[in-house]
Amino acid sequence: LEVKVNAGDKSRIEKVELRLNKIELRLDKVELRLKKIEKKLEELEIRLEKLEIEVGRNTKSIDNLAEQVVENTEVIKQMVTTEEFYEKTREILDGQDKAMTILKRLDEERIFANTRLID
Repeated sequence: LEVKVNAGDKSRIEKVELRLNKIELRLDKVELRLKKIEKKLEELEIRLEKLEIEVGRNTKSIDNLAEQVVENTEVIKQMVTTEEFYEKTREILDGQDKAMTILKRLDEERIFANTRLID
């Protein structure tokens, strides 16, 4: 089986072959870009895994901080305010003043009693 190809057909075949070559070149470029994209994707996946680990650590730290805040809140609730502190201090000092007054009277009575006993 022989096929005769005339000059017009040869030129059309050559044009088609050129177009196919151009398409193959484009495909090669696309494959290169695809490989670069795949490499970047792998790098991003590794980075994402590292970030997930870091988020896990941060979550644990945040949980610990939340527990500490709850504990501190309870301690703060038990603390007195400055005004309450000064009020209690005044009460103590007033009580000491009253005690000193009583002690002075007792001392005066003791001195008076001793003086009477001596006379």
